[in-house]
Amino acid sequence: MNTSDEMVRLNPQIKDVEIGIRNLRSIKIYPLSVSDQLTATNLVTSALQVFMTNKDVKNNDLLFVAFMLEQIRTNASEILKMVLDETESPEAVLKDMSNEQMMVIVKAIYEVNYESLSKNVKSLLEKTKKESVSERQSQQSVKSMDTNSMTSSESPGETVE
Repeated sequence: MNTSDEMVRLNPQIKDVEIGIRNLRSIKIYPLSVSDQLTATNLVTSALQVFMTNKDVKNNDLLFVAFMLEQIRTNASEILKMVLDETESPEAVLKDMSNEQMMVIVKAIYEVNYESLSKNVKSLLEKTKKESVSERQSQQSVKSMDTNSMTSSESPGETVE
């Protein structure tokens, strides 16, 4: 077993991806560290905030494509630097891959770093919501059982003359 196979066996989050415009070659996509994941998330979030606040970009396909290309140009190299082996140059990788290959890398980054996290957060939120709802229901049922304990001093059988 070579060292590369051993690394994948020890860390199944490492993904091999084929890239190349003229000749295919394999590169490894490593999982993000927590620090890098937060940085990558901030890059994507700030790009989305700019997009969401710019009505011209949202309503014009040409401006949208230009915006997306600018975001990729600005951030792709930085994100690739976080997931590639230190021996790989992000700029060289970008020059040697197609858009489809880039999407395979983006998908691998998402699946390894965000997919299970997203599912876990969603599950936690649903669980918290259910507990919150059941807590509110039990508080309401206690309030609805509030009875007036004052009794009348008059006997129900007596009549007033």
